[in-house]
Amino acid sequence: ERPTTIDEFREAFELRYGAEVAQMLRSKALQSFGSLQATAHRYLSALSEGRPFRLAFAGYSITVGRGNHYHQSYPFVLYHLLGPILEHTLELPLTVRNSAIGGIPSFPYGFCLEHFLGSANPDVVSWDYSMNEQGNTAVLESYIRRAQISFPATKPMILALDKHKGRCGLLRDYTEKGLLQDALCVAKSSEIIPKGNIEDKEEAELPQGLQQWKEFGAPKNCPGRGSWHPRKMEHAAIAWTMANYFVDALEVALAMQHN
Repeated sequence: ERPTTIDEFREAFELRYGAEVAQMLRSKALQSFGSLQATAHRYLSALSEGRPFRLAFAGYSITVGRGNHYHQSYPFVLYHLLGPILEHTLELPLTVRNSAIGGIPSFPYGFCLEHFLGSANPDVVSWDYSMNEQGNTAVLESYIRRAQISFPATKPMILALDKHKGRCGLLRDYTEKGLLQDALCVAKSSEIIPKGNIEDKEEAELPQGLQQWKEFGAPKNCPGRGSWHPRKMEHAAIAWTMANYFVDALEVALAMQHN
């Protein structure tokens, strides 16, 4: 069963990945900027407006989930993980849009965000810089600006699947200058978890979240099963890692609601 409360989620996360790896994912794969209060306020604003909390994902083939079934891509795993918790704790519905397209860079894609991500103002806008556009910080700056202009009602949080020092530093700078309220960098799990934590152990010794780590979700004759694409269980790990931030923000929202 999926967790429906904050405590259930945290317990399930540690059980799923083991205490050591769970701590790695929380402390090393997540870089948050701005404030949890800003994200918490987004929850409460959606609730007061009687609308769903909206996450809109864009990016390349990694976000598409190539090599796996579409529903196994990390945006939809996050939807099925976070949705029941928001519904149970705040009675707040969640919608997730995965509009990633393989091989399409953030520009010119970024000039047409309303068409890709929907005309309904999203609360969170994402881009996947983890493989393509390496070393280029200017494209993220343009993407940030377009997202704020395209969706003025929410001025969405920026979520980057990325660990590039320059781009994550740019998100930090934008929040410190008050140009963004909140932002998040999330590294791919394979960039954080040492190979020895998986390869040096028998399958039966691994916690559930690290089992079948090298297996794609789609059949062997399906396209996209390249070594550069995350497998099914890594997509799940990325989603569980992201969910930690949104669950922390939910805890703050509940406290704000009761004050």
